[in-house]
Amino acid sequence: MINSQIKPLAAVSSVRLRPSIVGLFVILVVPIFTAMLWFTYTTNDSMTRSNAKDLMERFRFEATTNTQNLLNPIANMVTTAATLGSKQPQFYRDDQSWDYLKDILSYNETSSVFVGFEDGTFRQLMRTDASTRIQNQAVPKESALAYRWIDRSAKQSGIDAYTLKNLEGNVVGDIQLAATYDPRQRDWYKGAAINKEVMIAAPYVFASTGLPGITVAAPFYAEGRIMGVVAADITLDNLSKFLAERLVSPRSLSLIVDDQDKVIAYSNLKEPSKRTNGKIDLKHIGALDNDLPALAMIQQSKAENKDNFTFVHPNTGEEYAASFSSFASDRSKRWQVLIVAPLDDFAGPLKENNKRLLIFGSLAIVLQVLFIYFLSRLIAKPLERLEKKVNDVRELVDVKQADVIQSPIREIASLSRCGYLGSCGSFVCCICTGAWCGT
Repeated sequence: MINSQIKPLAAVSSVRLRPSIVGLFVILVVPIFTAMLWFTYTTNDSMTRSNAKDLMERFRFEATTNTQNLLNPIANMVTTAATLGSKQPQFYRDDQSWDYLKDILSYNETSSVFVGFEDGTFRQLMRTDASTRIQNQAVPKESALAYRWIDRSAKQSGIDAYTLKNLEGNVVGDIQLAATYDPRQRDWYKGAAINKEVMIAAPYVFASTGLPGITVAAPFYAEGRIMGVVAADITLDNLSKFLAERLVSPRSLSLIVDDQDKVIAYSNLKEPSKRTNGKIDLKHIGALDNDLPALAMIQQSKAENKDNFTFVHPNTGEEYAASFSSFASDRSKRWQVLIVAPLDDFAGPLKENNKRLLIFGSLAIVLQVLFIYFLSRLIAKPLERLEKKVNDVRELVDVKQADVIQSPIREIASLSRCGYLGSCGSFVCCICTGAWCGT
């Protein structure tokens, strides 16, 4: 009997071919491809952060240098003018000194230059425009310079006289008042006399124009006695404009803060300093409308690198780079330049590339899975049909004339022809049971 030589059928596995092919692809290929995508993404992100930190470090140095380059030339000119006063004590009492003071005023950031004497005499040259008010009086719109002179050499209170001139040097107006201003009572005069060297006075409201600013001052001497102080004013608006013109990135903020975290200058020109009862009310960094500078100050205490670090805004989730740089405005004061910039300002193109990489990488994985699915279907479908034919023969199901199963796979096509042309006995023995029949 044929059945006596047929070996028992092995247990039928429940694992299907098509899901196996797709599953193996997913297990073997997708993790590798995903790892490559993740490696590329993290590498780009690391490069982005490194690039941002390098740029912030460079701009931190440049911001400090630029700020010092703003103050140092003025300090040097004032020091030179004080040296001239020491060598020629009467020079600044003469009207010929106007031309020399005009040379100092030619530096764009200075708003006025002046000399106060130990007897209370005062000479000042200041810029004016249509918006300028002197002693609460409007000046002619064509006025460009105001020449101020208070003579107390005769031990009198004197007259506070302003002569207003246009750019051509023609007189366009004058203002005369009883002199109440005494340079010896001003902080810039007292500070320079005490320090005996060039110094920067704390921000205050200029008596002549009512504008807030700082003063760079240096004393001059004759025979060991102080004769007076030469000084130049820089308005806080000029300092803020200086920062606004040198932004690190389009959405960055730059500030100069003092050692009490008060804002001396701010690149956001919409937040000017306030004046209260003739005094300057410098905003604390925590009182600004924008909370980024205050957040940066808080995060600085937690950062390992106090000069250059990144932090995440707790409300928006946006990441920022912050940079701090200290410098001495003079021997008694230490200021900081603070820069805060969104990381996206530096990493925009790279982050866009990373997004595209993730999108197209994910799309590529999906397409590959679909491709393998259809490829596995191309392989498995003929085998599934062939399996059905074999099962029909094995179960002695009455099968009409069977069609030939077409497949581009050579081995599958060969098996199909075997099932179609071979004898039932040999086909069943060979394919179904794996054993040969006959004697």
